[in-house]
Amino acid sequence: MADINNSMNTRQHLQKISGAIVVFFRNKTVSIIVRILLTVVFFVIVNKSISAGDVAKLAGSINPLYLAIAFLLSILGLYFQIARWKIVLKSVNLPYEKLIPLKTMLWGNFLGFMTPGRVGELFRSTGTNPQRKGDSVLSVIIDRLIAIMLVLICGCAAMMVQGLVYGKKLYILQSVALAVSAVAVFVLLFFRKVHNNTLKKVLDRLPIVLQGLKNATDSRVILISIAAHACLLFQTAVLLSMFGLHDLVKNVVIAALAFTQMIFLPFSIANVGIREYSFGVYIRMLSPENDVAGVAFGVSGIILFFNIILPALGGLLWFMLDLRNKRNYE
Repeated sequence: MADINNSMNTRQHLQKISGAIVVFFRNKTVSIIVRILLTVVFFVIVNKSISAGDVAKLAGSINPLYLAIAFLLSILGLYFQIARWKIVLKSVNLPYEKLIPLKTMLWGNFLGFMTPGRVGELFRSTGTNPQRKGDSVLSVIIDRLIAIMLVLICGCAAMMVQGLVYGKKLYILQSVALAVSAVAVFVLLFFRKVHNNTLKKVLDRLPIVLQGLKNATDSRVILISIAAHACLLFQTAVLLSMFGLHDLVKNVVIAALAFTQMIFLPFSIANVGIREYSFGVYIRMLSPENDVAGVAFGVSGIILFFNIILPALGGLLWFMLDLRNKRNYE
């Protein structure tokens, strides 16, 4: 009897401890601090072999022409993203007139920049129609799903090229990612009845998301999404060429594989550290003769600045101008 009581007391203590841990990490301040620390730690670990001399060498490799092409591809890619976003907003009957798609896209970039896995981006358009926050989040989910599907399709195509053309085996994380994806699809199709309330709510809303995805996806959206992702792939390929990798096809394959891998590693803020790691894995696999760590660091830094930091600053500036105008109006 005493053993049973001790066992029950131990279980209760463990439940209290686990509950306290959950509450601790759900605290927003703690959560932000933990995410920042994880990002810093991962960045340091991935880039620990980069020296000041390596950075100077990378700086000497920068070609203004390649840099200009990469920047133009960044702007063009953002244009296609905004064009797709406008169609998605229209499909769910949310405001899409004038500069709303541009403004909310830039604001979403800022929110995404501040959160791991770009989770904050889900709230990019809630301010345009506060009474329909659910539909606003749904519209972002639809937009992101379309983009992710293109990334996965290109990633699968790159895996085939990786194996058939270059004779390289699948990296272990690719195999894990494919297995996890297959299991997730299997669970969604055959195990809809679940006891976890949070998961049940997510699964119950799945038909709504799929219907919204169906309504928003037409030939225009598909072509625009292909163009947007193509800009990202070729931008990366151009930057890889600037740092000494001159095989354009191989560079595109590296880019497609790396961006696919990043989907399954949404841990750090703005993918800092994850981006360098992912590029490094496939540069080492397909072009091991190059300075893997240095090239991955250089390409990642430029992409971070062009594709994430600049749009995020644009969103923040727009928000601050709106805030100032409101105060002046009041």
